Amino acid sequence: MASLRPILFLGEKLPLARQPGKMVKARLIDNEDLERSPKELADACYQAALKLLGYRARTESEMRQRLARKGYGETEIESTVERLKSSGLIDDAAFARSWSENRAAGSPRSAYIIKRELKTKGIDAATANDAVSTIDDGEAAYQAALPRLKRFQTLPAEEARHKVTDFLRRRGFNWNTIERTLVRLNADGVDHGK
Repeated sequence: MASLRPILFLGEKLPLARQPGKMVKARLIDNEDLERSPKELADACYQAALKLLGYRARTESEMRQRLARKGYGETEIESTVERLKSSGLIDDAAFARSWSENRAAGSPRSAYIIKRELKTKGIDAATANDAVSTIDDGEAAYQAALPRLKRFQTLPAEEARHKVTDFLRRRGFNWNTIERTLVRLNADGVDHGK
């Protein structure tokens, strides 16, 4: 049985604090790691980044955090991120546009909520604003409400109206947009209650 070594992190800083409910995996340092050259460490960091990108696209900020959690140093992370950016594998503006389009198509939310989601992923405010500039909150609210109405058909009209309103409010739409959406649903003859 191999002897256990203390957990050490490569690089100048410790990984970011762990998020509640998420496990942080630390790399055990062995003699092999101590003998690695900076080039080998940079290559290992790059391979780890490519593996992360194999699961889904990531922002620059997310990539930095994930690599730090894996125990790579700032030097390796910086060279890896620059390498990924120069090859086009990390592009925050493209990520923001894609995120915005996917949200609008699959799970419509207000532009405000999408901007907030992008900011939590490390996208700067200007890039987030550009990504959501094409979102029409009125149309997004209408598209979000349509599938929900089938659930409320058996409810009294007032209760169904409250449920649709609450649902749209949780999706980040303001009161004016919600009211216009309800008026549009009525004008289109969409049944949302008895």
